[in-house]
Amino acid sequence: MLLDARTIPEGTLIEADLCIIGAGAAGITIAREFIGQPLRVCVLESGGLRMQREVQKLYEGECVGLPYELDTTRTRFLGGSTNCWGGFSRPFEDFHFERREWITDSGWPICADDLAPYYPRVHDVCGIATDGFDADQILPAIEGHDLRPLALPKDRLVTRLSRLSKERRCFGKSYREELKQAPNVSVYLHANAVELLANEAASAVTGVRVGTLTGKRWRIEARTFVLATGAIENARLLLASNSTEACGLGNRNDMVGRYFMEHPRSVVAEVELLADAEQAMRAYLPRYAMLRLPVAAEMNIAPSVQNEERLLDAAAYLELVLHGEEAASTTALKQIYWDVWRGARPREPLKQIAAILSSPIDLATFGWGVFSCSERFIRCRRITLIAEQAPNPDSRVMLSHLRDRLGMNRVRLDWRLTEQDHRSVQRTAEIVTGELERAGLLKVKTLMPEWESDVLAPKWNWHHMGTTRMHEEARCGVVDRDCKVHGIDNLYIAGSSVFPTAGNHTPTFTILALALRITDRIRSRMKLPPLRLVHQRERVPADFEFGNAAAARSYAARTPLSKGAMRGV
Repeated sequence: MLLDARTIPEGTLIEADLCIIGAGAAGITIAREFIGQPLRVCVLESGGLRMQREVQKLYEGECVGLPYELDTTRTRFLGGSTNCWGGFSRPFEDFHFERREWITDSGWPICADDLAPYYPRVHDVCGIATDGFDADQILPAIEGHDLRPLALPKDRLVTRLSRLSKERRCFGKSYREELKQAPNVSVYLHANAVELLANEAASAVTGVRVGTLTGKRWRIEARTFVLATGAIENARLLLASNSTEACGLGNRNDMVGRYFMEHPRSVVAEVELLADAEQAMRAYLPRYAMLRLPVAAEMNIAPSVQNEERLLDAAAYLELVLHGEEAASTTALKQIYWDVWRGARPREPLKQIAAILSSPIDLATFGWGVFSCSERFIRCRRITLIAEQAPNPDSRVMLSHLRDRLGMNRVRLDWRLTEQDHRSVQRTAEIVTGELERAGLLKVKTLMPEWESDVLAPKWNWHHMGTTRMHEEARCGVVDRDCKVHGIDNLYIAGSSVFPTAGNHTPTFTILALALRITDRIRSRMKLPPLRLVHQRERVPADFEFGNAAAARSYAARTPLSKGAMRGV
């Protein structure tokens, strides 16, 4: 069922077996696994069915380290940041889980084999093909594009592929009807978790205080809780849950919020393609892949070279800068497209329309360039790196003294990079461009080591990781190998906040594998029957409508599931 939390009466207590905080990729995936099971599941989502500015503003905070946009790098409505996800899907490499002696605090307490059994289910969740990630087999088999992997020296550079999830990219849209019809799952929209409540010993979570922007307050009690609000918000809620322990839940060792990581992105060279490289390089153009292909390719330094050179991992790809791309009309249309894509109303539409009309020829030139990739529309070509960030305990999420409309402390983010990050990107750029030149694929016109300057900072890739890291020892991490918070018996954390290292791939695939692994742990804990591959769902009665509290009350009363009494609703 979908419920509007703003219709719940003040002071209501709702009981559940499982409470999931956050309805993004991890939260929705976990909730779906329990559809039709003999327990009541509550899901809390801060936003509604589309983006709203007053809700999005809850992300605002202070940045005291490298520049970062807190309120635009996540989306706060049903589906979470899958609403702005490009659909790029790939599991981490085996070595991403291993301890690399030149990277301090690297290594996971689990290995790739621990997640491998969940990968087929992740493919199903994302709606992507299951025939692997082998570039040599997959690229030539894509009809109508004449693609192939670049002829790279494989002892130095390798091609890796990501699958593109298109049909099920936005989980809020893809799974909305399934959640709406689920008889034992209640999704509360416009419901903000403002504090986790714990017992006196802080050994178990007893409930969660919920607030709405309309000023209402009510509470959920459950046997088990899953926190799945993203790396920044996961840390924020734990730190703000300080009525039992002043330092915040799970933070006795001052680890909550530390090791914040991103995938820094930097242009490293302007290049000129040679021979027939243009056609071969099209799979390595993310924008081209998103529009036309089921996969996207990238270039990576071979693991043996990373070991020898003591490098962090990184992905290199080609970018086309088109004529008209930086015109005011193009910028305005991109913003409108971006707002609509995320489900938001366009900002300042009259001003944006005026900008579009100011230079329509530039806009048309850019449009033709995007869809044709023709040489005459290309102003220049660049090699861009997306880098793995070294784990750094001083790169962290803290609480600000400023408060939001719910009365919660806002975020204070101190994003930091180290000399190792800078050196690794610079050396990786040298290796990638040098090997591509030697292979006769391109000529380097200008190297642009942006990170050498104190003025120029890297861009980000919207990937928040590491603030509740996984470690077997409580003094070194926040969650154990099962993603359960150390010292708290019934609180799990889902999402990339548990990543000890960031790898260089988009995190969604690994987030989903970990989420499915968490469901198995909860299923075992609650002694539920084995997973059914096909959910058998009873349709929600026809008298139920979103926001209809009377219908919800009636339906809850005649649905005999475990505890699940909805007091006062």
